[in-house]
Amino acid sequence: HRILSLSIGGSLAVLAGTFPLVLYYFNVFSPVGVLANVVAIPAFDMALFLSFFSLPFSGIPLLGGLLTGISSLAVKTGLFWIERLARYRLGYWFFVKPGLRQLLGYYALLVALIALGPGRFPKKKWIVGGALCLFFLTGISMLKTDPAEGFRLTVLATGRDPVTHIRFSNGENWLVNTGRNFPSDQGERIVLPYLRKRGIKSLQGIILTDFYKKHTGGMFSILRNIPVREIVVPEGRAFPDEWIPFREKIRRLRDGSRIGCGRETMMFFTDKGKATVSIETGGRKIVFLFGRSPEFVESGKEHNGGIYITPYMREKPPVFFKGPLPTWILPGGEPAALEELKKQGGRMLLLPETGALDLSVSAKKFRVFPC
Repeated sequence: HRILSLSIGGSLAVLAGTFPLVLYYFNVFSPVGVLANVVAIPAFDMALFLSFFSLPFSGIPLLGGLLTGISSLAVKTGLFWIERLARYRLGYWFFVKPGLRQLLGYYALLVALIALGPGRFPKKKWIVGGALCLFFLTGISMLKTDPAEGFRLTVLATGRDPVTHIRFSNGENWLVNTGRNFPSDQGERIVLPYLRKRGIKSLQGIILTDFYKKHTGGMFSILRNIPVREIVVPEGRAFPDEWIPFREKIRRLRDGSRIGCGRETMMFFTDKGKATVSIETGGRKIVFLFGRSPEFVESGKEHNGGIYITPYMREKPPVFFKGPLPTWILPGGEPAALEELKKQGGRMLLLPETGALDLSVSAKKFRVFPC
């Protein structure tokens, strides 16, 4: 009973003392750690001491091996327990980074409570009780997700092939492509930290505009770490063998398919295993030009000054405008292609210069600003 009390009490103390810093640097709050330590701390303590005792007895038949075997079993038990709890999705939450004022206020109250504990003075219960309430309220105030509501789109700066996060007005979160996995895993190093920073714990879907590894390489890191309901791919090509474990999530869309997401609508145009994705919101259009569809290459077609997101532009832009000029968001391109794009007019935003970009829709126009 004493060991259990010390284990839970020590875990709660560690949680109270460190969770604001963990939240500040890693955007994660894990209350399940208290439960994990009830088994993990005794198991690892046992393993540590038995491994020390096994050293002087290593030359004795059976005894040294027995101590080492029990130590190994204790380690495996602790790791198994932690792994099982790590799969429990309600055991950890991602929140936005708290402010420095919140951190300073939290630790000032923590120090005050420690200082007030042993002393005797008038109205101690009221003073300590008030400080304790403020302490808990300050801690709870840090557990918040992104306060923005409605439609928002973020283009991440991931080299020549941008990854885009879309949050629709109904609260669904989607990704368009996942980045490469060589020479670095962009799913692990860029996409997941971004999602955690925004307090996003699950995705409705991942849209893959094609099957190239530069767009799909980061998918497996994302699938290992957060729940994804579906993977949307264009029809016309067989998916790779390594995707077989996720085949139940895969959804193939034909040319002209639509998906409604609250007040917005996504439309897919497929051509030779590639997809162009168009999103209509607030009477305006956002187009991901990763594929070539007749819908968007028709010369002289009227457009409404939307947003066009492209990979690195090697050839001249495929769209010509008669109506209001668009905004282009791209990671760069060949000099001749960029020069042709400038001739068409409109606004051109290069991700190496701007960094990641947020895009929202107001009543009258798109608003683009640094992420």
